[in-house]
Amino acid sequence: MITFCTLFSGSSGNAVYFATDQGALLVDCGMSGRQVLDALCAAGLDPAGLKALLITHEHSDHVAGLRVLTRRYGMPVFASRGTLEELLHAGILGERDAFAVIDEEGIEVADMEITAFPTPHDSAESLGFRIHTADDR
Repeated sequence: MITFCTLFSGSSGNAVYFATDQGALLVDCGMSGRQVLDALCAAGLDPAGLKALLITHEHSDHVAGLRVLTRRYGMPVFASRGTLEELLHAGILGERDAFAVIDEEGIEVADMEITAFPTPHDSAESLGFRIHTADDR
C-alpha cells in the first residue's frame, strides 16, 4: 500500500509525500524546511521516515526547503544533471551533500522504483517521475 499526500501545490511552493511500509520520499520541497516539517506533522506523517528527495527542477517553489531537509535528515537528493548543477552553483546543495542524477534507468527507494522522464519547462533540465510500488501500483 502507498500513502500519498500533497503538502503544497502552487506557485508559492510544491511538495508531495509518498510512502510505503519501507520508507518515504518527497517530490520537491518548495516551502521552507520548517513549513514542510510542520505540514508533515500536521498530516500525521513522520519526517524521520524520509529516505530521499526527488527534485523536478531548480526553481525556488520546488527547492526552498531542500538545504534544511537534506542536512537535518541526511537524505540523498535525486534530480537531473542540469538541475543538480544549478543547485550546486546556487549553493543550495554542497559538495558534501548526498546527491545523484536520476534518469530513465531509475532508482529504488525503499520498495518504490522511480524513473524519470523529461518535461518541458523554463529550467535547466526539468523532470517528471513515475513511482512504481511493490504491490504493483
